[in-house]
Amino acid sequence: SSGINAEYGEHKQREIEQHSNINSTKHTTITNYYQLKMPFIFQTIENFRDLGETVGWNPHQRRWSKVGPSILFRSATLDQASEPEIKRLIDELDVKTIIDLRSEMEAKLQKQGAFVSFPATAVLKSKPTDVLDPKPEGSDMKVKHHEGENRHTVMINFAGKKFRKYAVWKSCPLSIKIKLAVYYIIGRKEEAVRMVGEQVINKKGLIGLYHDFIDYCDKEICQALTILADPRNYPILIHCTQGKDRTGLVTALALGAIGLDTESIIHDYALSQQGLSREHSQMVAEMAKDGLDPIFADAPPEIMRQALGYIHRKYGSINGYLNHIGLGPALREQIKKNISPHESSYPLVANTQPVEDLCNDSECNEAGHSHAKPIAPVIPINPLGTAAN
Repeated sequence: SSGINAEYGEHKQREIEQHSNINSTKHTTITNYYQLKMPFIFQTIENFRDLGETVGWNPHQRRWSKVGPSILFRSATLDQASEPEIKRLIDELDVKTIIDLRSEMEAKLQKQGAFVSFPATAVLKSKPTDVLDPKPEGSDMKVKHHEGENRHTVMINFAGKKFRKYAVWKSCPLSIKIKLAVYYIIGRKEEAVRMVGEQVINKKGLIGLYHDFIDYCDKEICQALTILADPRNYPILIHCTQGKDRTGLVTALALGAIGLDTESIIHDYALSQQGLSREHSQMVAEMAKDGLDPIFADAPPEIMRQALGYIHRKYGSINGYLNHIGLGPALREQIKKNISPHESSYPLVANTQPVEDLCNDSECNEAGHSHAKPIAPVIPINPLGTAAN
């Protein structure tokens, strides 16, 4: 059973048709999508959801709000995705771009599955603002666009060199550094990974990992969000291995960039607990092999709340952080136009909730961290989308 009555399904279809100009073609098969139990469940793709469904539909006002339908998706790895379900990504959802946030070692870049339909490309060396001022035909763009159906996978090693240097290597005591060097020299990488997990990442905890992501994965986060600024890339699917941490943070910042309220961002993040429920036991076992506690297999809402609180304390706001990493107001406005169709009729509010409301971290309070002065909860943004900050 669908769990959605016929009238509701017909209403949603009318809304979809009204927003169909966000892409070059209509999704003619999408009616069935909204008549299924939501979020949309694949059998071979875990933790999949449409952001337009989880945070975009306002049941009280009966309209789309910040995120339109069938524009931005997220999931866990596609490595085990069956051929029929890859075909569904193409035929039913018309996915054009996959953003893969894993390392090359994780992805293994096999010439099968999703990589056949979505050829892998690297992020080219160009400025994020190049998206706003496209070059003439034949010159480099941020993402290489393929001929034909124009479907591709963009590989971004989220935990890059800066993360490994400052979050991992510099966090290790000398004795651990010596052991890690020896393990790598003699080819015992699995033991090195476990040692890093036990001695570095586990001690920081899941929220500590998010803090490091925020501080040391700034370049990679900017790369991923810049892809969202190019309308040619849509619809887009973002994933990593579990689709929970790296994907969760990039998605949260994308939603924050368009002014979505904090509670909705946290709600979408926490859905990963249900989205990964079928794999949870296996994930806990895998985490244990890497020296990590079971909490690293979970998606507690409080983790995202604390992560957003950290951003507000250190960078002033989500927009402040995005400015810091190079994603300025013009790029944020372009992202808003891409994933918030007809947003001009829905006033956007800045994501500037009081820091105290975001941070309930007892350790933070005990450490005496000085919080920024609370900002007014809601600040209107003009129709052009230029925020006060």
